[in-house]
Amino acid sequence: MMRRLLLNTRNGPNHIERNVRFFSAPICNSFFEDLMVKGTSDPRFSKLPTDIQEKLLEVQNKSQFIPNIFLGLTHRPNEFRAFFNYYDALMNETTSELTLYEKEMIVCATSAHNKCLYCVVAHGALLRVYFKKFLTQKPGTDQQVPYNIIADQVSNDFHKSYLIDKKQTKMLDYALLLCKEPHLVKTQHLVELKEEYKFSRDAIWDIGAITSFFAASNRLAHMSGLMPNEEFYEIGRKPLPPKKQ
Repeated sequence: MMRRLLLNTRNGPNHIERNVRFFSAPICNSFFEDLMVKGTSDPRFSKLPTDIQEKLLEVQNKSQFIPNIFLGLTHRPNEFRAFFNYYDALMNETTSELTLYEKEMIVCATSAHNKCLYCVVAHGALLRVYFKKFLTQKPGTDQQVPYNIIADQVSNDFHKSYLIDKKQTKMLDYALLLCKEPHLVKTQHLVELKEEYKFSRDAIWDIGAITSFFAASNRLAHMSGLMPNEEFYEIGRKPLPPKKQ
């Protein structure tokens, strides 16, 4: 995808000459990029295993674009299948005690600690979408809640967020402990989550499994230089209301 980029300064830092240059949004770093199928129009797409072709088409039809993580694993079919099978089992399982937006909160908070641009941006988009859906489905919920800011709050400092409750804050505290210092996780932390915050053992496992899976995902993104699709930056956003005069 080509974009216009305004560059170059002249006559000192306070004057910007707006010159136009074209650049192409990358999928990943140049070291690996030639290995990856760029999309359904790539001639190599037809040579992919049938199930992977079907998965890419399914995602494209649903989202109107293919997230780069899918393209980034096209050259490793077995890893592609294993990665997305486990992802779906963790993140799309609707029988979990955790809501879809709570799962995305875990991804955003831990990925931010790991400085994973791809996961923070991509899952920030999903967090905004799922949080908005949660608000619209919950009777009596204030529909004016600014759902579009939750991902920024969770990724930067969830302790200051007024959109999450004490139980969710404790969930993220545990996820960050497992993310940052896994050797310090003790049985007492699990008991506290169960006894004081009323998480089931299945929910506690979900928190830990999501944190662990995305620890690997973050590192895979760093290793490959995976970049978030530009579409993710816009998903779940809404214009700010006009300022009162």
